[in-house]
Formats: sequence, structure tokens, C-alpha cells
Amino acid sequence: MESLKRIIGIVHILAAFAVALQQMSAPTWEDSGMVWDFLNPVMFVFIALALIFNFMRKRENDSAGGSSVTREYVESNVLFYLTAALAILFVYNWVGELTRGAEESRGTLTGIVWTYVNITFILISASTGAHLLRSLSK
Repeated sequence: MESLKRIIGIVHILAAFAVALQQMSAPTWEDSGMVWDFLNPVMFVFIALALIFNFMRKRENDSAGGSSVTREYVESNVLFYLTAALAILFVYNWVGELTRGAEESRGTLTGIVWTYVNITFILISASTGAHLLRSLSK
């Protein structure tokens, strides 16, 4: 399990880097939609993995008990619920794009939501990957 966590942690950080690079460079070239078509299923998998690992982290902190609120407790809860919200927004936008077509879904509001989804994905994926790597050294 340790080596699997290490691999998933590293790949989470790489996925965050790839989405960040694409988010910053997409406006500068015309065929950026093809890259998003590749990245969306990858993001879906990593959002699902983040949801699983962040739920496990939250459950571990919830079961630890104690009457005081610790930093780890707050971090795990915030990260889990933020990941859940990201999953809902991502699936809603992605399914909408798949059913309506990419060109029909290119409105301003949709673009703003996709930007929010991408930036939130970067933060969640990087922090989930970093936590997985840090938890191995304890």
C-alpha cells in the first residue's frame, strides 16, 4: 500500500502540473480543445481518487475522537468537502459538454465554471498528492 500511495501521490502532483500548464497556455493556441478532451477523463479519475483518499483521511480524523479541533481535522474536512463539490461541478459540466457538444457549451458562464473547476482541481490534486507523500514519511 505504501508504494501505491507514493505512486498516486506523485501522479497527483504531475496531474496538477499538467492541468495548470494547460490552463495557462490554452488561450494562446487554437487546438487546445483536443488537450482538454484528453485531460477531462484523466481529471475525472484523479478527482475520484482524491475523493477516496480524502474521505479515508477525514474518516481517520473523525474516528480519532477528542474534543479539541485540530489543524489536521479542519484540513481533512475542508479538503474532503471541497473535493466533493469539485466532483459535482466537474461531472455536471463535463456531461453537459458531452451531451450538448463542445461548441454549444462555450458560453461565458461555462468558461468561468471550467476555470474554477480547473483551478480547484490543481489545488486539490497537488495538496492530496503532497499529503499522500508526507504521510509516508511519518
